[in-house]
Amino acid sequence: MKLLKRIGIIDIGSNSIRLVVFDGPKRSPLYLYNEKVFFKLGMQSFGGKPFDTNTLEAVSRIISRYVSICRNMEISKIIMFGTSALREASNSNVLAESIRKKTNVGVDIISGDKEALILIYRPKKKALIALLLKKLLSQQEKELNQFRMFLLQFQH
Repeated sequence: MKLLKRIGIIDIGSNSIRLVVFDGPKRSPLYLYNEKVFFKLGMQSFGGKPFDTNTLEAVSRIISRYVSICRNMEISKIIMFGTSALREASNSNVLAESIRKKTNVGVDIISGDKEALILIYRPKKKALIALLLKKLLSQQEKELNQFRMFLLQFQH
């Protein structure tokens, strides 16, 4: 049985910031840790508005805490991504750079297409979430299309 190296995924979303740690068999990884902080980031970035200083500091503190948790759990890899709130904010690059400097972990601000794929398959097969995120965040467009074809076989 092939084991998944323990992986931490941090999702900076429009309504919450979430940390999920996966471990166990690659075919069916287990949720080892799952935490969500409700944070209305999307309301603040709507229409391209910039994040204010308080928001930048609060999000950075949450992310720093999540990264510390991951390091204490001896995570092999941390994947961090931001969705529409970060795509829309005019100063999301300031937030991403601040997080990178404090944690030494980069934030991938994913496209709407990648976000949609995650949302489509999340309720279908929890085991695919870790694999999907790894592929989405590290592959070129051609490989992403091949992966979409792979995922279609799991759709009911």
